[in-house]
Amino acid sequence: MGTSYGSGILDQVPVDEFDQNDGTGEAAVAWLVRFAALGYSRRFREVIGDRVAEFTFGGVDVGWRWLAEDEAAPILSGSFSASTPSEEWPVCLDYADLCFPNCLAGKEGSVEAADSPFDGWWYQSLDPVVANMEVLLREFERGDYDGDGEFIATMLGHLRFCREHHLIFAVG
Repeated sequence: MGTSYGSGILDQVPVDEFDQNDGTGEAAVAWLVRFAALGYSRRFREVIGDRVAEFTFGGVDVGWRWLAEDEAAPILSGSFSASTPSEEWPVCLDYADLCFPNCLAGKEGSVEAADSPFDGWWYQSLDPVVANMEVLLREFERGDYDGDGEFIATMLGHLRFCREHHLIFAVG
């Protein structure tokens, strides 16, 4: 069995959560505003159709906006979703279902949101995950790790992309 992953969380949301084909993105934005209100990230972005929305959490209130085309272009062209055989999966990603950019939680934990499909999912900040993958790649380059170096480098690129563009890295 493989592991699927991607830049963003909407691909992981069950279709019965909201009308994902409303054509305007309003239903997805409303759902993401509720998700942002859980307070796990100060700021994250999500691809919705052919646009990118940014969500900010200021302790109580959630703000959101559509990114301008020039801001959204690198995200739209670089967003990814993929799967891989589980034996290729890097050990440092074994314990994170959601890796948050700008994480407010301070350390890893379990999402606590009874009305969310992510209730109970394990999360952590994206920064230490990137740091751990960098260590893993260096170990591979020294010959201290038997994994697939090309895959590790690809995963590290994906994680850095998510961090740079404030995207949630989700593992399903």
